[in-house]
Amino acid sequence: MTFSNTKKKVIAAALDYGGTKILAGLIDSTGKIISKKKIQTPSKESKKRLVLEGKNLLEEISEKGGINLSDTAGLGISLPGMVDNNGEKLIYAPNWKMRNFYVKREFEKILGIRTVIANDINAAAIGEMILGHGKKIDSFFWLTISTGIGGALVIDKKLITGDNGLAGEIGHIKIYDRRLKCSCGKYGCLEAISSGPAILKRTKERIKSASFKRITALKKNDLTTEKIVAFANRGDEGAQKILDECSSAVGKALSYIVNLTDIETIIIGGGVMDNNPLMFRLIKRYIKEYVYEEKLRRIKLLKPKFRYDSCLIGAASLIFNQENCST
Repeated sequence: MTFSNTKKKVIAAALDYGGTKILAGLIDSTGKIISKKKIQTPSKESKKRLVLEGKNLLEEISEKGGINLSDTAGLGISLPGMVDNNGEKLIYAPNWKMRNFYVKREFEKILGIRTVIANDINAAAIGEMILGHGKKIDSFFWLTISTGIGGALVIDKKLITGDNGLAGEIGHIKIYDRRLKCSCGKYGCLEAISSGPAILKRTKERIKSASFKRITALKKNDLTTEKIVAFANRGDEGAQKILDECSSAVGKALSYIVNLTDIETIIIGGGVMDNNPLMFRLIKRYIKEYVYEEKLRRIKLLKPKFRYDSCLIGAASLIFNQENCST
């Protein structure tokens, strides 16, 4: 196949497929968003529908931004699941219950522009590496706490993917021997303890007890993860206990990463961490409690430079990283 964009450009098209939303954007090589739009992920996902929705979004933002897709350096796509090391297909997306989706081929066929795909967390880490904190930091661990929990490892300005593209899967480190079944089918995973849905589930179970009701203003029929986080940061004792337990598990998992890699910088994003300084403090405290030789380390927790748009900027950065056209 011959692509229409043969010369290097400094604008990339980007798609960020999330568990609940699809975000499209045109991004320049400084990380500036020229045009973007978000829609909800279709309730009944199919491969054909997901490609069509992405194509329509890209054409809409292309018109809005006044830039033809054929004049971009290419299309970067971040995906909510495992991507093969060759960057050809989505191996498995748990939220979509979908396997072997040849995303790269489908978009190159329908749009005629070079397409690069990656797992969403890896894409966000690449974006941070070339356009964010990575400009001043050579090595870091990226952690997302949201609907799920994912991680990515950057060492000496290189994303470490492993033999099968699965490096960094901190969400499936086992914290407990049993209890709390994870979406992966195993028990005791970090994701089953500290993700957004896990926080909500734990609070719903705890709020049934009279002793918990005495220490919280949270109401059983009006619970969301966002509300639990907000109450905790305002001093609600019950909500704080929930976040403390979740933060302990995150801190323990991150201590394993620090012990194995000797990394000192951890960048933490995701919806659960928005407006959540309490959990940042707790996680740092527990890392220091669990890590080996804490006094020799200078552990730093940072927020992502691009916050909500991290995966979208990361998708565009897949193109910039290959083109070497970032500034």
